[in-house]
Amino acid sequence: MKYEKEYKIIKNAEKRALLLLKLVGLFPVEKKNATFFRKILPYFIAFLLSSIGLGCMNFVYHNRHNIIIVLKASSLIFSITTILLKVISYTYYRDELLELHNTMDSFIDDHIKDDKLASVMIVPLLFFSKKLTIPIIICAYAIMVSLYSQPALFMIKQFINNVQPIKYILPYPTIYPYHIEGGSLLWILHWTWETLCNLAFVSVGCSTDNIFAFYSTNIIAQLRVLAYEVENSTLKDKKNIKFHKYIILKHQKIIKCCYLLQSIIGLVVLTMTILTALILCSLTFQISQVTSYIYYRNDLLELHNILDTFMDEHIKDDKLASVMIVPLLVFSKKLTIPIIICAYAIMVSLYSQPALFMIKQFINNVQPIKYILPYPTIYPYHIEGGSILWALHWTWETLCNLAFVSVGCSTDNIFAFYSTNIIAQLRVLSYEIENSTLEDKKSIKFYIYIILKHQKIIKCCYLLKNIIGLVVLIMTISTALILCSLTFQISQMETITGQQIAWISIYIWYKLLQAFLYARMGEEIFIANTKFQLAVYNSGWECFNIKSYSYFINMLLIQKPMYLEACGLVEISAQMFAKIINTSMSYFFLLQTLNQD
Repeated sequence: MKYEKEYKIIKNAEKRALLLLKLVGLFPVEKKNATFFRKILPYFIAFLLSSIGLGCMNFVYHNRHNIIIVLKASSLIFSITTILLKVISYTYYRDELLELHNTMDSFIDDHIKDDKLASVMIVPLLFFSKKLTIPIIICAYAIMVSLYSQPALFMIKQFINNVQPIKYILPYPTIYPYHIEGGSLLWILHWTWETLCNLAFVSVGCSTDNIFAFYSTNIIAQLRVLAYEVENSTLKDKKNIKFHKYIILKHQKIIKCCYLLQSIIGLVVLTMTILTALILCSLTFQISQVTSYIYYRNDLLELHNILDTFMDEHIKDDKLASVMIVPLLVFSKKLTIPIIICAYAIMVSLYSQPALFMIKQFINNVQPIKYILPYPTIYPYHIEGGSILWALHWTWETLCNLAFVSVGCSTDNIFAFYSTNIIAQLRVLSYEIENSTLEDKKSIKFYIYIILKHQKIIKCCYLLKNIIGLVVLIMTISTALILCSLTFQISQMETITGQQIAWISIYIWYKLLQAFLYARMGEEIFIANTKFQLAVYNSGWECFNIKSYSYFINMLLIQKPMYLEACGLVEISAQMFAKIINTSMSYFFLLQTLNQD
């Protein structure tokens, strides 16, 4: 067997995933082999998670007047809910899971014997085995250690510093309906119980994620094999009914596997998508901007060179230049400066608050002077106000402020510029088709020129989509959360200063402008592409009874609509802006309701 080594790697990865699933009692076994312990284990884990979840909910109820504590504890409740649903779903669909496992296993065992089929099948399976399974497990157990170590280190620190009385805390933010004396036997039992919950929480999470990834990859592998068998079938095979029956039956099995997997994880994924969105943090947006532009720097350079070449070529032709410069002038005159002004106004506003506060103390001879930093930060060491260390931190945070704003406005500006340039090139292409002469329309070279140019514009759109996809996806979430947070802060203020009004107004205006910019550019690209296709359709192709021309026209018309997407999940269009506003207002009213209660 040629791929025996790869087969062992795949099988070892499968064993790791199944071992974890068996440890938490979620992998089904034949009834005759099932012990009493294995039968009750999933129910015990469900009870374990439910008890901690209810304890966290009780904690939220007792701290319902403090919205910050509520939101912190809620993220754990959301996570526990997702894991609990996984336990319920995998227990309820255990027969389907066993059938799926047996079918997928038989596929691998059958195809690994044929070297050609094995070479096609192992590519996605090796990707899972080498690059997915271990990182999932490491991340999951790193979360467990992090969650467990915080209260442990807190209590160890008290012991070292001889703090009396020692404050005993549990791993989870829970409140039970009875008193637990710190350090007592009851406290130790609860610590053990929550430790078991922590272990179950992580083990269920990473085992179900791993097994889902494995079965999904296996389905992909079997579809690749099926495609290979069809593509490489001989003329004799194609005339053989048995071959077609074999393909159909195999395809039916794969469809059934897909259906079984869908049944098992359907509710889990639906719940997870909602709950995960609630846990996301707004600061990820700025990080994603930097990382995305670094990761796709080659794509960015290619995009820049293609669009720059288009501009240099078309500016020499007065007619084409007059069409091209309209959207580019709108960007140059009406977009770029407001974005920069808003961004740096935020920097000045954020920087001026602590500066003015300290200047006011100097003027009024306040002693001792309270030195503060631009950002609300606490470092793990003491910083004496006015010292060299304080001055260094002030400089460091000022540089951070400058980077924060510069990254934001530069990436927004470059996105707007490239989007406008794509729109301009689509306008030029539409103009060239609409104003082509009869001689041009009869020339195959003209159509080849149009198609090649259109392909380049499609490539530019694809490159831009890659670069800003993750940025826009996180921006839609973070902008909604930021707008909601700022609106909620305003509603809770009893008095408000002019400085606060300026800061909040500028920040809200910038976030709205940013969201509108991305949404509008995406919408304009879609509109420009629609106009281009309309220009192709109205180009008078029906007057020429030449078959080759119809091929060229069809090639241009059957292209998918050109639009921007954020990671294939959110279409960047005018609707996206409306959704952001709608989501932020929904979250705001939710926070208000929670705060009133």
